[in-house]
This record gives sequence, structure tokens and C-alpha cells, in this order.
Amino acid sequence: MGFETWATYAVNDHLMPRAFVRDVMMFDRLVVPIPPTGDANEWERWHHEGWQPERQARLLEVLGERAVPIQWNSELRRGWRDRFEAGRELREEVGYAFEATRTELTANLPSEVTGIESMAAYDSLDTLVADFGLHSEETWRAGLVTAVIGRRFLTPEPAEYETDEELLGAAVALSSERDFKRRRAAFWQWEQNLVNRGAITDGRSLSAAVEEMQDLVSDEETALRRNNIKLAAEVVFLIGSVMVSMLAPPLTPVAAAGALLSVGKFASDRMLADQRRVTAASLFADARGYFGWR
Repeated sequence: MGFETWATYAVNDHLMPRAFVRDVMMFDRLVVPIPPTGDANEWERWHHEGWQPERQARLLEVLGERAVPIQWNSELRRGWRDRFEAGRELREEVGYAFEATRTELTANLPSEVTGIESMAAYDSLDTLVADFGLHSEETWRAGLVTAVIGRRFLTPEPAEYETDEELLGAAVALSSERDFKRRRAAFWQWEQNLVNRGAITDGRSLSAAVEEMQDLVSDEETALRRNNIKLAAEVVFLIGSVMVSMLAPPLTPVAAAGALLSVGKFASDRMLADQRRVTAASLFADARGYFGWR
């Protein structure tokens, strides 16, 4: 299989406008819960909840082998219920129910899958800030800190397509090309090294990490621009926890063309309290000012 990064989704993530388009450019496989085959009651429940299983089925058909459908059966729902109940003290919001679905799916993947990016997608910065308790960090704390990774990436121009299915099909074709896949894998290996290495020790190492990310983003874009297709630029922010050297002084965000890395300027009560890395979010250009990327 080689190095791949998979993302897990909730039962309602396909309802978003242009669903899975950005995701298929970022990830190799999308793990999606679907109604159990032959279970008319569950199919009817999805309709009642407004989850539009027909729309999901159309999008999954377009995704083809890039999707990993997992039947959201009674066993998985029981596991989800246990996880949800255990998380009530952490967060009472309805949104946690959908996050628990994403997390439950990670326990039902092929044995060769050793790494998962369980990503919650947000359409607004305000929702993400409320959900993760994200706030400015006035007192520097080395060790486990919150990192904001910002990067530009390209997708097919939405205005060129009449339906979400046509747009997604173009994104699948572009993002499945071998050259682009290699470059996408290089970005995620960089991200994993950043998280696991504890390589941020000072401003110089932070700048070096951003320069490397900038090169990787540029390589991806070069691969895509070889196609005769109109592209649109977007900005995505990944937020998670990283280890930083105890010797590191306070660090200011570093930005370059298409790349941003902020370490320690922002804190998430939830992530730091959990003492584990959480890659949490996808959000877009309106957040530039907030993260100091101007």
C-alpha cells in the first residue's frame, strides 16, 4: 500500500457543500460510515435525521476506491454510544456525537493501516474556537503545546462544474495521479516528523520547518498545474498538539508563501488536558488574521 494518510468521517459530513472535494486532495482514503445493507429501519432513520443517504451514495460512487465505506451497524453504534457517554464530562455539545463516530471508525480498519488522521471539518473559525477551547496563550509552556499548521492547496475551480458530483469527480482524478500522490505523502511525512520528532527548539528550527513545508506545497502545486484544468487556491489549517523542547523560548508564528506554522501562541484546554496529539480541524482563509497570517 505504501505511505497513505486516511481520514475518518461522521454520518453527516457528506451534507456539507462540495463535500469531500478538499478532503480527497488532502487524504488518500476517506473512511465513511454508511447505513447497513438491507436494514430498512436504519435507512429510514437516516432519512428522519436528515442525513440524505442517497446523496452519500452518489458521492461514494464518484469516490470509488478512494472511499472506504464501513457499515454503521448495531455493534459500531454500541461502541459509539460507550465512547460518547465516556466523553460527556469532556464536552456536552451535540458535535461530540459526530466526532465519536469518526473515532469509532478507527477501530474497524484493515490491519495494515497504522496511522489515522481523524479530522473534524469546520466551516467557521468561531465554531472551532468554541469546540476546542482555543485561545491566545499568554504564558509560554514548553513541552506539549498546540500547533497551527496553515497551508495553501489547490482544488478544481468549483465554478467550472454544475454539480457537486462533477466537481468531486475532477478532484478525484487530479488527486489520484501518481506524481501528486507521492508529493501528498511527502507532506504528511513532514507533518508526522514535526509531531513526533520534538524538533522545534528555537526560531531557527521553526523557520526551517516552514521552509520545508513551503517547498512541499510548491511541489504539489507544480504537479497539479501540469493538467489543463482551472484551479482554485484554498487555505487549510490543521490544529493539533506537538512536543517542543523544554529549552525553547517563546516562539512567534512564521509564515511564508503558502505555508504557516504557529507553535505555542495558541492553547487548547481540551487538547493539552488530554495529553495526546489531536489533529482537529480544517478551516479556511477567513482565519488568516486570527493566526497572524496576513
